[in-house]
Amino acid sequence: MQIVVTSPHAEGHTPENLPLDRPVALVMGTEFSGASDFMMSHADAFVEIPMHGFAESFNISVAAGILMQRLRTRLEQSELAWKLHPDEHALLNAEWVFKSVRNAKGILARHGLTPPPTLAALS
Repeated sequence: MQIVVTSPHAEGHTPENLPLDRPVALVMGTEFSGASDFMMSHADAFVEIPMHGFAESFNISVAAGILMQRLRTRLEQSELAWKLHPDEHALLNAEWVFKSVRNAKGILARHGLTPPPTLAALS
């Protein structure tokens, strides 16, 4: 895992040349002060979105969307094995549903069902 911090002030990569040979934890700073000193000092790499004109930075939600779209496009066009295995995808989806549905365990119990062991501890 590499920690990649967004910063227009640090020497780094663009979304088009950021190495994607290992998983990326993308850290976004606040719009006012950027990433914390702690994150800046612990970053494995930096990434910035090239800017033109007078603006120094994008709104954080816009910057996050631009970065994720560009990185996903690169992954889709690459030979890297970046997608989850279908079993991992199904388990994460089940965990999300189990955490999102109020009283999921009770609903299952009313139907005579019990959650699988991997989900039982989540309620």
